Amino acid sequence: MSEEQVRQAIRKDFPGAAAKLTVAVHPSEKTTVLSLSVTDLLPHTGNARRSYILGYRSKKLAQINIVWTSDGTAAGDETVVGMANSLRDYFTSENFKPDSVIVNHQLAANAILVFRGSDEQKRTVLLVLSGVAASARSEDKKEPPPLTLELSYIEDPAHPDVFKIGKGQF
Repeated sequence: MSEEQVRQAIRKDFPGAAAKLTVAVHPSEKTTVLSLSVTDLLPHTGNARRSYILGYRSKKLAQINIVWTSDGTAAGDETVVGMANSLRDYFTSENFKPDSVIVNHQLAANAILVFRGSDEQKRTVLLVLSGVAASARSEDKKEPPPLTLELSYIEDPAHPDVFKIGKGQF
């Protein structure tokens, strides 16, 4: 999809939020990012930040990111973790290439790859839960980040359409 096609889809899918669409250029990748907040993208899930990423060279839609962040309460954390589990269950029932599927893999102390899978065209879905639950934050002297769930749909993760310094250019 071109930028105008993405904008049309946003106006159709999220008419109330479309007026608050922001546009930015990623500082290093030089991709164009169209972003907006949407309430209850899934029922009773609060606000989500949707970002549509247009490739550096192609100017076509290359990736969509959706981010939910807990409000820092135990109930907010429960909502984010519940979404992670529901989306994981949904994606595991879809037809991803079996050798591409990873479920509930610890990435770091406060990050879990909840789901990764690729289809036959090598388009990839990533679902990552990161941050610290409210109960653990209250015990810590520093304020670690709240729970965040990021869902990404990536057209071609092996060949991202981003700015790269060419051989011999530097």
